[in-house]
Amino acid sequence: LLKVSGIPTVGFFNGEGKLITASGRGAVDAFGSDCLRSFDPEEKKKLDTEAMEKLFSAMDIDGDGFVSPNDIESALGLLKAPSQMIAVEKQTLMTRDADGDGKLNKKEFCVSS
Repeated sequence: LLKVSGIPTVGFFNGEGKLITASGRGAVDAFGSDCLRSFDPEEKKKLDTEAMEKLFSAMDIDGDGFVSPNDIESALGLLKAPSQMIAVEKQTLMTRDADGDGKLNKKEFCVSS
């Protein structure tokens, strides 16, 4: 058992990647299995892809299935990002526009950098 001041006594990880206390109760429920999955390179890649797909959906402000420079500007503006950061992110993300149509489809947006 692991005993550290200020941290509950921990026995082991169960099969789902959740921390279990010595008494058998779950110590960490939220994101427990995702934490362990992130140690496996293939699983980490899946998690990264899932995160990028969620980000794509959030940044597709007009809901047309693409992320345009205007979508990028609007999304980052909603987050109160500084204008210089918006310009850099817009330029960086648009380098993924493989077909040159001026907007990013999900595949282009989610490509590993």
